[in-house]
Amino acid sequence: MKKYKFPSLLISLLSINFLIGSLTINEIHYNPAYNLGYEDQDYEFIELYNNSDHDIDITGWSFASSNIHYQFSSCIVGAREYILLCRNADTYEGCIEHHGGSLSNSGESLYLLDAHHNYIDYVQYDDGSGYFDDFPPQGDAHGPSIELINVYEDNNHGSNWQASSQINGTPGYDNSDDIELEEVHIGFGSIDSESIEITIDTPYDISGFQMDITGLFIAEASGGLAADAGFTVYTGSLSTLIGFSIEGGFIPAGSNGVLTNLDYVAQNEEVCIINTILSDPNGNSLDVNVDDCISLQLTTCEDP
Repeated sequence: MKKYKFPSLLISLLSINFLIGSLTINEIHYNPAYNLGYEDQDYEFIELYNNSDHDIDITGWSFASSNIHYQFSSCIVGAREYILLCRNADTYEGCIEHHGGSLSNSGESLYLLDAHHNYIDYVQYDDGSGYFDDFPPQGDAHGPSIELINVYEDNNHGSNWQASSQINGTPGYDNSDDIELEEVHIGFGSIDSESIEITIDTPYDISGFQMDITGLFIAEASGGLAADAGFTVYTGSLSTLIGFSIEGGFIPAGSNGVLTNLDYVAQNEEVCIINTILSDPNGNSLDVNVDDCISLQLTTCEDP
């Protein structure tokens, strides 16, 4: 974490879009979901970045959200340096405790204002779960923070944000350089008129899964990596598939093959895997990439 120093610079709302650089809301950790010794909310932080070649005096500036209102006292942010606001100053090196509440897990508006209450930066983030949401969903209780991709483009667009490549983000350091997070891949394997394989390719240990298979009724689930791991696999509502181990077993990282075999009765021609939830042995939700829907060849009856 670098120290803060430099001469005064005031920026009005009208001038923001024309500046080559300014102080920018650069990283947000609003729902860590990782307990590393403190309460979950204590790992929240907001990172500001001076993306200019000039020091910026932010004495009297303020940061605000629904439950936070912090005013900087004597503070200078050096060119290309970071400043970190935390709920608990003990969780990250060099961070400033804002003495406020927690960030909203569903999304909210964040404001950065200068000493004259002019808007310097504004971000209205979301959790990526809604139809119109466009921020990375991995920031919502999956472990990573969300980070700005391009500091010279509008940071109030979710498309300019990415999930950090490591748990709890990169507070006070360079962002993840657009490194993609590893994901578990769920898809379809062999298919015939009565059975279908659900496949998995995972870089993580898997201790449980749940998904809906639309377009068919599941008569039975058996075999595959789930059975090898000692999972109990059952269907909740004829189309919901749930698997877990009562004894604490798990599908090991690096596994690639059939997750389970389904005996089914077709209801529609199109079959999709939706609402997929996977967890690791610590109960953390994992990122999932799911195959596109497939088409079944339904038997039809014709007059002789």
